Amino acid sequence: MMKHTRLFALVWIGFAALACQEVNYSGSGAEIDGTPAPDGEQDNNSPPPPEPGNNDVPEPPDDPPDDPPDEPDPPPIPPEPPAGASVLLIQDGAPASQDETPGADIDAAGLIKSNGQEFFADVIINDLTEIPCGGAVGNIACDGLAALGPPDVIDDEGCFGGGGVDPSRFVSLGGGFITVGFSSPQGLRPIENGDAIHVYEVGAAECGRFDDDPFVVTVSVGDGQLGVFVELGRGGDGNNIIPVSGL
Repeated sequence: MMKHTRLFALVWIGFAALACQEVNYSGSGAEIDGTPAPDGEQDNNSPPPPEPGNNDVPEPPDDPPDDPPDEPDPPPIPPEPPAGASVLLIQDGAPASQDETPGADIDAAGLIKSNGQEFFADVIINDLTEIPCGGAVGNIACDGLAALGPPDVIDDEGCFGGGGVDPSRFVSLGGGFITVGFSSPQGLRPIENGDAIHVYEVGAAECGRFDDDPFVVTVSVGDGQLGVFVELGRGGDGNNIIPVSGL
């Protein structure tokens, strides 16, 4: 009985030692009896490697974020003041008369720019033109179109080419007025400060048979024909070039 008991005890002690060795292995995960685990081997209790693809990236929200608030509209830019005038009005300043060519006799109107270049009126504003014609006035030169283009009353041979009065070459205002413009590819050419207005008035200086009749020069500042007319000066007596200023 003693031998069997001793043998049984030895078997039991050996079994217990083996069990302790297994417990140390499973508990350390790094050593077996002090020996490091081979490279590449992992603890059986370590978490498995992640599946392919990064499942830790958060999913985007179902609804897109709200759009940022709209920026307020910039304040309106105020309109720039007019750069100059648009049309030229010449008004008769002579006393009323009943001859065949009453009042100031206008051959042409020129716009002299600040660089010295001169442009001649080639547009008549009918709504702002009033010239008495015929009747009691007796005006034979009442066609405003005669004042357009370059001057043609005086030529190389003198006043009316040395012949009689030709009413197709000028307009007699007869107490009325005429409004003209200077066209350009962009519309009416502006009349600006620094320019000058040259009114070719048929008078004693050009044709001795005519008087130097006074006239008033005004220009329309603003929105074309609807602008405010500003007087630039008065002509006559040979003073027919009026500087533009104050616009």
